[in-house]
Amino acid sequence: MNRKEDIRIKKTRQTFNKAFEELISQKPIEEISVNEICNHAGIRRATFYKHYNDKQDFLIQYIGALRIKYDAKPDTASYLDATVDYYVNYAKRVIEYVDEHAVMINNMLGSTQLHVIIGLIAQKNFTDTLEKLQTNVDRGMVLPASTESCAAMLTGGIATVVCEWLMSGKNRSVDQLTEDVEVFVRNILQI
Repeated sequence: MNRKEDIRIKKTRQTFNKAFEELISQKPIEEISVNEICNHAGIRRATFYKHYNDKQDFLIQYIGALRIKYDAKPDTASYLDATVDYYVNYAKRVIEYVDEHAVMINNMLGSTQLHVIIGLIAQKNFTDTLEKLQTNVDRGMVLPASTESCAAMLTGGIATVVCEWLMSGKNRSVDQLTEDVEVFVRNILQI
């Protein structure tokens, strides 16, 4: 019975995520209400609040789901134990995602709540990165600084580089940006 509940919860959250992605591709995030997400998903508002405290909690869960989704891809799985390669690959995935979802990203960039959105993304990515780095440290990896500092540099650095790239109108190719970020990641994680 628990397994069925887990599957239902997963499918419900995936439906909310898909509805949100479709809506954010059409308009800025501040114009999207919980009611609209629910209506678009075809799921009752009460069900939304069984899964999330509010829209901000939903956004945090959505960001986490994106990371899990990309970690689960077959070409990513081989990197999960090789920490430096994992983060290089993760950074590449972020850049590819931003490039592939240009309309959605532009709607977020044009949002009056951009600072809130970036803060949520940064905090969720920091938390996930800190957890993953700590797991690797527990397995014997040696970091050049504290786990917290490395997690902050990785998540903040990647986020800042990607934001600046977007704000400049993508003045470099995806490949050029990816190469720059790879150098950055490798230098942070290797002594």
